[in-house]
Amino acid sequence: MSKYTYTVDVIGDDAVTDGLIMRTITELVDEHITSIADYAFYGCSALKTVICTNATGFRSDSFTGCTALETVSLPQVRYLDGVFRNCTALKNVDLPNLRDLRKQYAFENCTSLERIDLPACTHIGVGKSYGCGAFHSCSSLSVAILRSTTMCELDDVSVFSDTPISKGTGYIYVPSALLDAYKAATNWSTYANQIRAIEDYPEICGQ
Repeated sequence: MSKYTYTVDVIGDDAVTDGLIMRTITELVDEHITSIADYAFYGCSALKTVICTNATGFRSDSFTGCTALETVSLPQVRYLDGVFRNCTALKNVDLPNLRDLRKQYAFENCTSLERIDLPACTHIGVGKSYGCGAFHSCSSLSVAILRSTTMCELDDVSVFSDTPISKGTGYIYVPSALLDAYKAATNWSTYANQIRAIEDYPEICGQ
């Protein structure tokens, strides 16, 4: 028996509840769940899809080790406290209202993740005193799009370590009006050669 307690708020489907308890759940598509607790889906190796239209928050390691997870849609989440660490099949991430990506290793080792689009994000990191490897070892991540007209603050240069972006073959796309500011900003300047204007690459950054 695991030492962790697995809980989510308001699951009304017995099949979903049974699958969660037995760690055999393959899909979570629910409009009633409002929050997801620590370790709720930790190690659910059969889980492929998570779509929770009204969940506003989820906690530490809630999806860590879901190695079959491909698609995540959490449209109401504004602050990312949860973790998708070692979700090696993850490809599709929909976080349209995320403002603050503050988990230290949020997407670490998500090796299938090629693109991350964070249209509302204005902060990445966990403060100036802590390293942040949010996308560390995302070995396929070559596109990161930050669409907000407010510049996204970056706490630590290690966010994109060991990705195509840090190796010079991937790019960060930002609004053209902020291009020079990003290239000159503390920490972002590390990636100055990899920062491009969204408007110049509609084939990549188009919705």
